[in-house]
Amino acid sequence: MKGRILKGLKGLYTVEAENGALYECRTATKIRKSGIMPLAGDEAEFEPNDDNTGFIVSIGERKNSFVRPLAANVDVLAIVVAVCEPDPFLYNIDKLTVAAVAGDVEIWIIINKTDIGSPDELEQIYTKAGMKCIRVCAADGRINELRDAVEGKTVIFTGASGVGKSSLLNAMYPSLNVETGELSVKLMRGKNTTRHTELHKVGERTYIGDSPGFTRLEVDKKLHYEEKDSDFRTLLSIDKKELKLLFPEMRDLDGECRWRDCSHTKEDGCAVREKVESGDIPASRYESYLKMFESLS
Repeated sequence: MKGRILKGLKGLYTVEAENGALYECRTATKIRKSGIMPLAGDEAEFEPNDDNTGFIVSIGERKNSFVRPLAANVDVLAIVVAVCEPDPFLYNIDKLTVAAVAGDVEIWIIINKTDIGSPDELEQIYTKAGMKCIRVCAADGRINELRDAVEGKTVIFTGASGVGKSSLLNAMYPSLNVETGELSVKLMRGKNTTRHTELHKVGERTYIGDSPGFTRLEVDKKLHYEEKDSDFRTLLSIDKKELKLLFPEMRDLDGECRWRDCSHTKEDGCAVREKVESGDIPASRYESYLKMFESLS
């Protein structure tokens, strides 16, 4: 029988069969020996039992997979950002966008809490980077545009703790009743109420995923059971020459610099640096690029 994995927790996987029935499955021995970890979003083949349990015997080919959140076959990464409380940390947001581009996933920047601050600056930064920005406010229910946009897609909501991911999901789909956490006034950090990635079916061919709050996202073509190095370079599997191609606003200028192998860091005649000086590329995006470039030394 074929189905889709909706979540995995402590070796037990919830699989939605093609007929809509849910099965609680463990992995067959050959899956465990293969070293491949089943992920939320995986297409899987499983052998069902009469009591709605079963064993996963094969995992379908993935179009993408992510280490954080643990998910596969994602159409959109919706990066939720609060205009304040907590203040956005642009470098971490940019790491998320780089990983999403590396994973060949559409990026949405969801700007939340617009009732207590202006989203204009954030929207300007990421619109210039060619990314779709959607203004929302979970507190007063301004989520219609976002709810319409997710139809027919698998969308994973991600971002730092406290930005309102779970509140946003509850505003969009009250029946989900996702647990929310309070924001620490002292540290302006959110309590991490989501501890695993879970897909929720909210419509025909429409799946919403809530993921644990974190500050970094990694892409890996083959995710295995063994512990991964937390180093940015290792998990993204990129080098300095590739990094500039993961910033869309820089990739579009590739070939316009004086030097063919321009790193966009200090060379004369660099088209990217000229765009930064003119304001066409936001300074924050360029600063993130330089910081990541240095981290890949």
